[in-house]
Amino acid sequence: LNTVWSFLRKNYAYILAPLFVGVIYIIALWQGEVYPFGKYTAASYDFSAQICPFIEHLFDALKGRSSLFYSHAIGGGADVFGSLAYFICSPFSALFLVFGEGMVAEAAVLVLGLKLVVIAFVGVWFASTMFRISPLARACLGILYAYCGYTFVANTYINWLDLLMYMPLLVWVFGRFVKTERFWLFS
Repeated sequence: LNTVWSFLRKNYAYILAPLFVGVIYIIALWQGEVYPFGKYTAASYDFSAQICPFIEHLFDALKGRSSLFYSHAIGGGADVFGSLAYFICSPFSALFLVFGEGMVAEAAVLVLGLKLVVIAFVGVWFASTMFRISPLARACLGILYAYCGYTFVANTYINWLDLLMYMPLLVWVFGRFVKTERFWLFS
């Protein structure tokens, strides 16, 4: 039991920041009457008009009703491979498939929330590896990172939020490369 409390005292920022971000997100959904608390979705602007149809197109491609690379159903004809490639590279994309065809806009609520929580966690991790600051300060940096300006711009193109998860790792790896001059980890 002492080991658990010791671990929690040392690492509570990893729990606090994602929990705070998740609770704020759920409150925002509730206040905005967004699915599952209402009739609205988290998909807005480009997300609703472009990205959701691209993801829905994936269901058509999987069922053999359409080509994986081109669709006449989106904007009078569009190359969908780029968006689908981003989609496939994201670890959270499978959640869209779990929700099923016709539910992409509703699944976006869960996917956006999970991405925000992971971004907060990564922000805490990055602050922990780069700075000698208190766990509370690390938690605050994780929260600020999850709610940075890029988040509010990139959430309309949900795949771009993954960059916020990967960039701290890339910065850390680049720092290791500069210090050790070992190229393989950086590559």
